[in-house]
Amino acid sequence: MTTAADGLTMNRLIHGAVRRDVRRLAEALEADPDQDRAVDLLRAYRFLRAELTRHHEGEDDHIWPMMARLGAD
Repeated sequence: MTTAADGLTMNRLIHGAVRRDVRRLAEALEADPDQDRAVDLLRAYRFLRAELTRHHEGEDDHIWPMMARLGAD
């Protein structure tokens, strides 16, 4: 059986991975990549941005309205 604490652990792991990926992307950009690497990094950034946007729009559409109905601040 999954508990609320398990869900929070997964949430922490996912957010930690996203922060790690953003940090790695920034470090790769600071390393003055060549043209091919820069194109790859741009593709990675666009994918990450699209996934974060989709995730947060999903929260806006589903999670936060549900939380408001439950009386959460």
